[in-house]
Order: sequence, then C-alpha cells, then structure tokens
Amino acid sequence: MTSTDRAPVPPSAPPARPDSGSWPRGRHRPGRHRPGRARVAGVDAARGLAVLGMIVAHVAVAAGSSWLVQAVNGRAAVLFAVLGGVSLALMAAPVLAAPTARNRVWLRRRIAVRGLLLVVLGLLLAEISSGPMVILVVYGVLFWLLLPVLFAPARALAVAAAIWAVAGPLLSWVLRARFGSPTDADGRTVLGATVHLSDLTSPAGLVHALDTVLLSGAYPVLTWMPFLLLGMAVGRLDLRTAGTRLVAGGAAGAVLGYGGSWLALDVLGGRDALLASVAPVADRLGVPAELARTRRRLR
Repeated sequence: MTSTDRAPVPPSAPPARPDSGSWPRGRHRPGRHRPGRARVAGVDAARGLAVLGMIVAHVAVAAGSSWLVQAVNGRAAVLFAVLGGVSLALMAAPVLAAPTARNRVWLRRRIAVRGLLLVVLGLLLAEISSGPMVILVVYGVLFWLLLPVLFAPARALAVAAAIWAVAGPLLSWVLRARFGSPTDADGRTVLGATVHLSDLTSPAGLVHALDTVLLSGAYPVLTWMPFLLLGMAVGRLDLRTAGTRLVAGGAAGAVLGYGGSWLALDVLGGRDALLASVAPVADRLGVPAELARTRRRLR
C-alpha cells in the first residue's frame, strides 16, 4: 500500500504558497508517513475483499456452479473499479489542500504515467492469459479519461456517475447497432474480448482495439466509467466519519439495482424478450440456439 490510501487530515495551517511547495519534485513530499495521515481501515478491507474475490472468480473455474463463485463473479471487478476511483480521489486530496497549478500538473502527469504502465502490463498479461479476462488495459484508459475531472467536487462526480450509468450502456447499444460488433474468422460476433499486442500492428487492428476498449470488450469503458466516477465521489468524503452514510447509500443502491432488475426482467417480461432475441442470432453470437429455448422452459 502507498500513501495514496491514507485519508488526509485537514491542515491546521494555511497551505503553502505556490512557490514554496516542493513535494512534486520527488519522493520526499509532505504527507508521506506523517502522523496526520491515518490509514483508512475500510478502504484496506474493501481492497482485500476485491483481491480475494478476483482470485476466486479467476482461479476456482472448476467450481463454476458454487454459490461463492457466483457471488463474486463480476462483483469483485466492480469493487476494484470503485476502489480505483477512491484511490484517485485520495491521491488528489493533498493537491486540493494546496491547489497550485504546478501541483495539479504534476499529479495529472503522475496518474497518466500510471495509466500507461497499466496498459503495458495489461497487454503483456493478455499474451500469456489462457482464460481470465485482463482488465488492466481498460483500467489505464479510464485513468487517462478521468484526468479532466480529477479535481471535480464530490457532488459533480456523483451526478456524472448517475447520468453515465444510464446513458453509457444506451449509447454503447446504439453504437454497436450502428457500426456492428467484431467477428471472428468464422463470422461469429465476438463479445467480451480483450486487447492484444497484435491489435497494435495494423490499422484494422487498432480499430478493433478501440472497439474492444470502448464498446464490445470484456470491460468496455462506456459501461465501466460510472464505477470509477462513483469511487472518486466517495473518496472526496471524510472516510473516517462517513461509514453510516456509505452503508446506507450502498443498501439503497443494492435495492434500486436488484429491485429494478427484477422488475424489468421478471415482472415486465424483459428476460423472455432477451432470451427470444438470442435465438435468431445464436450462430453469430456463438451461443447454442437451444440455450434460449431451454432457459425459457426453465422459467
């Protein structure tokens, strides 16, 4: 863990003048290992749960039907994305306490470099991965895209997350319907892909990589951005005293999400409509046509 996981304590003295702050020059910065910057146990615990969840989701493939795998599958990645936003907010907190142009530029440059390292590492891992989808490329791109709102207030970030959560998937659907999705050598639609180094060697490959990152990949930016925006909004709070609000907000979000899903799928007929839509394009999607009919009978 680094000092970015520590919650800053409001300074008792006014921030240093722009020409006197020296922390962007290197590793010896005010705030590192200072008594006034305490660990946030909740962030550490959440990160531990995310790591354990990702291990279960990626390693325990043989137990794919177990309740534990089903419980963490997808949710661990979402938790990682939210925590990524929290970490960005904690990194920005010292700069917001001493908001000089020099400090802002330095931090944006630092995060941009981190994003580049994540992209490179993700590309390398994708070459050796034989199963698990690698999220690091998209993670790095999300870091770049968040640079313009790195110092935005919590309320603006929360509103942006809510709007993007609704508009992002709809825009993704419209764009994929308009331009189509990538296909494999047999002409079947490919969904849930990741970017590989070979995609960067030709113009067609670059287009495929862009489509994978933004629209049709395993972790498309258009549908994953709200999680990091929400995490940044959470990270703007005083995490040492916001526990009750976060628990209440999380419970309300769970009720809204699961309740809305149940209403749309099981009450309003969304599940049957989705399953029926699979059958005509089962061959292109690589999904057995019988799957849709079987799922309908199980209902």
